[in-house]
Amino acid sequence: MADDFFKRLDLSTPAELFRVGMAHYFGDGAKKDLPLAIRYWHVSAEGGHAEAQYKLSQVYRHGEGVEKDPAQALFYGIMAANQGHPLAALDVGISYSVGRGVEKDLAQAVKYLRLAADQGILEAQLCLGQTLINGSGVEKDAVQAVKYFRLAADRGDCGAQICLGQIFLIGDGVERDLAQAIKYYRLAADQGQPLAQYNMGMFYETGEGVEIDLAMAAKYFSMAAKQGFPPALEKIASLKPPTLH
Repeated sequence: MADDFFKRLDLSTPAELFRVGMAHYFGDGAKKDLPLAIRYWHVSAEGGHAEAQYKLSQVYRHGEGVEKDPAQALFYGIMAANQGHPLAALDVGISYSVGRGVEKDLAQAVKYLRLAADQGILEAQLCLGQTLINGSGVEKDAVQAVKYFRLAADRGDCGAQICLGQIFLIGDGVERDLAQAIKYYRLAADQGQPLAQYNMGMFYETGEGVEIDLAMAAKYFSMAAKQGFPPALEKIASLKPPTLH
C-alpha cells in the first residue's frame, strides 16, 4: 500500500492529490505519466476520495497502466460505492451479478444496483429490474421490478419498455393490464423494436385491448418483417396483398 512516496505526500488533501493525478493522466498542465497518476490516485483513495477509488477500480478492471486485477477492481469499487459513487455501485453490482472478481452473490448485486439505480443510472435500473423480476437467487419482487423498469422506460430505454409490455401482458407478479402492455409495446415499436412491432400487430389483428384494425396490424407486421423477424415474416406471407400498405 503506502510506500515512502506516499508518506511524503499530504494525505489531508485527497481532493488535491486526485486532481494532480488527473493532470498527469491527461497531460493537462503536467507531464503525461500514467504510472505517476495511479500513484497519486492510490494516495487520494487511501485518504477517502471516492472518485480516486473509482478511477483505481477502472484501471485495475481494464488493465490500464497495471495488470488486470478483478479483485483489486472490486476492492476499490466497493470503497467508492459505499460512499455513494453511482458508477462504482453499478460496477460492483454487475460484478456480484456475474461473479467478476468475487463469488456470485445476487443479494449483494441487488444492494449495489439499487444504490446506482436510485441515483438515476439507467443501466442499473434495467439490471435491477431484470434481477427482481427473474427472482433467481433473490426473492422475486415484481412491484419493485416494475418501478425500476418504469424509471428506465420513461427515459426511452427500449429493453425496459419491452419488459414492461411483457409483465403487464401476462400479469407477471402484478395485475394483468392490457392498456399498460400496449402502451409500452407501442413505445418500443416506435423505436423500431421488432418484437414490439410484431406484438402490436397481434393486438390489432385479434382486437385484444384495441379495436380490430387489419390495416394497422399489417403495418406493424411489415415493420417487423423488414427487420427479418421470423414470426412477422410468416404473418406477412399469410396476409392477402390488398391488406398490405
